[in-house]
Order: sequence, then C-alpha cells, then structure tokens
Amino acid sequence: MDTQIDSSEMTEYSEQMVEDNLHGNEAGQAFARKHIIEKMNLFLDEYRRNGYTEDFVAGFVEGLNDVTGGNIGFYDEETEELLDNPRDAD
Repeated sequence: MDTQIDSSEMTEYSEQMVEDNLHGNEAGQAFARKHIIEKMNLFLDEYRRNGYTEDFVAGFVEGLNDVTGGNIGFYDEETEELLDNPRDAD
C-alpha cells in the first residue's frame, strides 16, 4: 500500500524529521565514499598489484557484501570519477 502524504498535512516536526533523515543519509553516503570505498579500492589495487586473480577480487567484493548486507559492485570509470569527485547537488 503506497501512502501519499500531502505536504499540507505535514507538521513542522515531521518536516524536521524528514530533513534530518535526508541529512543523515547524505552524511552516511559521504562516510561510505571516504572510509569504505576508498579503503576497499586500496585493497583491490594491492591485490591486483600482487597478482591476485580477478576471481579473487570479485570474491573479495562478494565477501564484503555478505558481511555488510551491502550491494557494492564494480563501477565504470565515469561512476568511479563521480565517487572520487562528487558533484554538488545544488
């Protein structure tokens, strides 16, 4: 059941809750880019440099997803560039 919320029905309190959640989501994404994806890429580069196979690298990513419940995947160069240099949303 998809419930539509009319903005006139939102209280100042509920608007603040939505705004806080949005800011928290943005902070979580920034944290993931900086601390998780950046570190993951360091490990992937190191494994490749040391001759580990792409099957090993794929298994590494699958293991991360298994533990975190995440959905990390391989990205094309354009997406990697966006992750490294996110554009302003404004």
